[in-house]
Amino acid sequence: MPTPANGAIEIDWFLPTNGDGSHLTSSGLPSVGLFQQGERAPTLDYLRQVVRAAELGDFDGIMVPTASGFEDPWLITAVLAQEVRRLRFLLTVRPGLELPAYSAHRAATLQLLSDGRLDLHVVSGSSRFEQRSLGDFLEHDERYARTAEFLEVFQSVWSGRSQPYHGRYYRSAGGAPIAPQAPAPAIYFGGASQAAEQVGAAHAQTYLMWCEPPAMIAERIL
Repeated sequence: MPTPANGAIEIDWFLPTNGDGSHLTSSGLPSVGLFQQGERAPTLDYLRQVVRAAELGDFDGIMVPTASGFEDPWLITAVLAQEVRRLRFLLTVRPGLELPAYSAHRAATLQLLSDGRLDLHVVSGSSRFEQRSLGDFLEHDERYARTAEFLEVFQSVWSGRSQPYHGRYYRSAGGAPIAPQAPAPAIYFGGASQAAEQVGAAHAQTYLMWCEPPAMIAERIL
């Protein structure tokens, strides 16, 4: 439930692309290193019902997750964006599993298909078990350093200021802008560690936190 700069409250829903169920843990949250499959299969017809209901319920957006066992968020968003006309899609991106310039290219296409209703939830990683099962062996702080480079290249390519980039994790020769006319997707970012907070402060427009008691949140933001 992010709060935009204008002070309005934004309320989003969650797209159960790993299956749905009556309990929180059956909607895609990790369980002992694995992701538990929901009781109701994530068929295309069901996911269409979910996004239509979210729009009819006047939600602002819907988060499209990604992890082992979830359907691909790019493909799902491309299909479901055609089912609604106002609902925004908060698509989850995992640096390390895709290249920043190519992610910008796909995001630009989705902005076109959705009439500018795409935002990006950038997630640096999950459990060590899942990361390694996907071929990513970087440790925690290294993943956030990689995410910072990912966002630097992504935003540079999108804006048209793309210059040759030689980082530790990514290299780019620069070149033509990917989407000079398309609105850049807003970047949403979370993480409680110091490394995460630094990356979020430098590159994100919205910082995400768990729904903790106000006193616990105050300790982190005041």
